[in-house]
Amino acid sequence: MRWSGFLIIPKGGKYGLQITSDDGSNLYIDGRKKIDNDGQHGMNSKSYSSKFVKGQHPVRIEYFQKGGKAGMMFRYKNLAQKKSPWKTVTAKMLRHLNTPGLKEEIYYGGKYSKVPDLNKKTANVQRFVPVVNYRSSKAKWRGFTKSENFAVRWSGFLNIIKTGTYKFGITSDDGSNLYLNGRKRVDNDGLHGMRAKEVTVSLAGGGKNKVVFTYFNKGGKAGMIFKYMGPDTDMKMIVVPPKATKVRFSRTSTPAPKKRKAKKGTSSKRKIAVDEGGAPLTAR
Repeated sequence: MRWSGFLIIPKGGKYGLQITSDDGSNLYIDGRKKIDNDGQHGMNSKSYSSKFVKGQHPVRIEYFQKGGKAGMMFRYKNLAQKKSPWKTVTAKMLRHLNTPGLKEEIYYGGKYSKVPDLNKKTANVQRFVPVVNYRSSKAKWRGFTKSENFAVRWSGFLNIIKTGTYKFGITSDDGSNLYLNGRKRVDNDGLHGMRAKEVTVSLAGGGKNKVVFTYFNKGGKAGMIFKYMGPDTDMKMIVVPPKATKVRFSRTSTPAPKKRKAKKGTSSKRKIAVDEGGAPLTAR
C-alpha cells in the first residue's frame, strides 16, 4: 500500500515522527526518505526527529505485508512539550489546502552581495502569502522577525486565463531574480536601491506556469514587489493578485544557470566566461 498527501505543521518547532508496522514500511517527507522500517518483521517501530517550519509538507508512506499478522500506524509527538506522548496523526494534520497565493520561504542571517544559493539552505520560516507587495522600508516586513540581512524565495503557479503577451516585473532593494517555467527571465541581482526590471513573454491560457523568484537584503531599506500586465489585467500593470497564483506545495529549488559547452576543436582546458543565461561575456 502507499499513502500520500500533506502533513500540516501548525507551529514551527521540533517534532518526532514514527511509523509502526508488520511487515515493512518507509516514510518520506518533502520527497526524502526519513524512516526505513522495511523488511519482513513483526510489529516494529522506528522514528526520527527534526525541526519543521510551519506549513504543509508532502508526506508519503509505503508498506507491504507477507502473510501472518498485518499492522500500520503513523504517529507524532511535539518535542517542545516535555513527556509528550506519541499521538496518531489525524485528518486535522493531513488536510490539503488548495491555497491561492505563493509559498514564501524566509532565510535569516548572512551578509550577501547577491542572492545566495537557497537550494543549500534550510528556511527559518515557510508560510503562504496572498501577494508579494513589500514597499521599501527600514521597518520589518509584516510577519518577519528581522528587518535586514535576510533572503526570501517565493514559488507557485501562475493562473493565466487569456492567451497573449504578458509583462512581468520585479522591483527590489536589494537584489532579486525571476524564473518562469524553469528559466531565468529577469536578473535584478546585486546591491542597489529600489529598482525595477521587467520581461515580456507569451503565455497560453489555462497553462500551468511555474514561477519562482528570489531576493536578498543587506542592511538599509528592504523592498520587493511582484507585478504583471497582459490580457488578464486589461493591459494594466498591477501587483499580481491571489486569484492569479496558486501555492506550490512540493519542494522548491531554484533552477541552476546553464553552462555553455565548449565547441568541438577547442581545448577542454580553456574557460569561457558566461552570464546566468549561458551567453558568453565579451569585453567592451
